[in-house]
Amino acid sequence: MKVKPFILSSLVGAALYKTYENRLVLKHTLKAKRELVKKSQEDITTIGHNLELVKEQTGNINQISQDLTYKFRVFNTEAQATIQEIKQILSKYQKDSAQDQDPQS
Repeated sequence: MKVKPFILSSLVGAALYKTYENRLVLKHTLKAKRELVKKSQEDITTIGHNLELVKEQTGNINQISQDLTYKFRVFNTEAQATIQEIKQILSKYQKDSAQDQDPQS
């Protein structure tokens, strides 16, 4: 028998012995890795579902944003008109009070 097959079989035997010796640790590690993979797949599914929800709600948010922009413009226009009316009425009273003070001079 040659030395090379003997060394090779010795190395394989030693590796198998070490594997058998650490079988419980390897089982626990493998189980933990499987659980991590399963949990990762569940997380990926959840993330995909959440992305779909975000895409659906983006359209709603855009629509609400446009609606609020329009309502703000209408409010601003109405407020400006009301402010102008208040200024006109106020200027009328200011003129009347100024005329009341002028005759005394």
